[in-house]
Amino acid sequence: MKSLVSCIECNFHRIQFTPDLFSADLTSTDIFHPENGEFIFQLGPIFNSFVLADEINRAPEKVQAAMLGAIGEKQIAIVRMKDL
Repeated sequence: MKSLVSCIECNFHRIQFTPDLFSADLTSTDIFHPENGEFIFQLGPIFNSFVLADEINRAPEKVQAAMLGAIGEKQIAIVRMKDL
């Protein structure tokens, strides 16, 4: 897979699905940086060109639904901390 990705110059990410994974771990999240007291928005691994989803059946149902919904709908809704 990595050879293919490097040949076509795309980005690649492998996601190991585990029982403690959250939907935000796939999509995106705001990371708090105490140095400046701000939240920095960080895209999740699902925003790569190629994603290898390993053992998706081990993840909680909500995480599976988020992954399969993103694949099926080809879009993701993101809620940021500053919007709450």
